[in-house]
Amino acid sequence: MPVVRDQLLKPLGYEQLTSAGAVLVPTVPAGACRIMIVAETKAIRIRDDGTNPSGTVGFIIPANTIYYYTSSKPGALRIIEDGGTSTAKINLLYYA
Repeated sequence: MPVVRDQLLKPLGYEQLTSAGAVLVPTVPAGACRIMIVAETKAIRIRDDGTNPSGTVGFIIPANTIYYYTSSKPGALRIIEDGGTSTAKINLLYYA
């Protein structure tokens, strides 16, 4: 389990998303402020500034990488696969 500031996090749920080039909006559980993101099959791009990412613009998370995202407004997170035509599989674990 991820540890932040020497405190154990409270698990709130899991979600798996797949993309065929469309922007995805995760269903963030109430109270969540941390998300463990795993781009399982293909690199993805994320943004949380009110603008959708594109296949070439946004913070890139390489395939088979674990990324820990922390925000006071995790519902602003938007995800898209990185270019190309294959389908990305994205696993999300939510924590408070």
